[in-house]
Amino acid sequence: MPAPEPRLLPPPLRLLLLAAACSFGLALGASGGGAGDAGPCDFSVERGGDLYSFSLATPTLAHRHGVLSEDGFYKVAVNDSTLWFQLCDEMIFNFDPPVCLNCEDCGGPLRCGTGCSALVSNSIGGYDVCTTIGRAPDSHLSLIDERHPQKGVIVKMFSSTCSISISVLCDSNIVQVSDKFILSGKCDYVGYHT
Repeated sequence: MPAPEPRLLPPPLRLLLLAAACSFGLALGASGGGAGDAGPCDFSVERGGDLYSFSLATPTLAHRHGVLSEDGFYKVAVNDSTLWFQLCDEMIFNFDPPVCLNCEDCGGPLRCGTGCSALVSNSIGGYDVCTTIGRAPDSHLSLIDERHPQKGVIVKMFSSTCSISISVLCDSNIVQVSDKFILSGKCDYVGYHT
């Protein structure tokens, strides 16, 4: 007896979700590899016979390289501080905005951040200073809602004293990176007020 075919969403809803997903670097599909062969910016999960695959490196209209490189910056406010951040590894912070300094252990000044799973840039004394949040193996992707996997993913990145969780939302009505994030532990860079 042949294996059952995977259930697909109705074509109009599939197109709407795919268009929304592609507009923000998230790919949603019903076929492909599992989570085992995913890269540090990819996450796949099977629910109810359907495979949901998310890629934070997929090109978008606003960001040619998704959230992977120099054009994938996001701006958030935490405790009266304004922060710029990127997700995933292979990040380059030496473009404006912002120019990132003090990250020699993450690729050096010419490829700042290429060894890190997340970087945060904050303006301190008129300079954009970069802080590392974890390494590529120190990040974790999970679903926002287990019952509705198409809603998107939560990206959590860890360092020795601090973790940061960011929601990337994707459904038929809204596709966005949250403008707020959750911090836990001691995150010294948040103490600067702009």
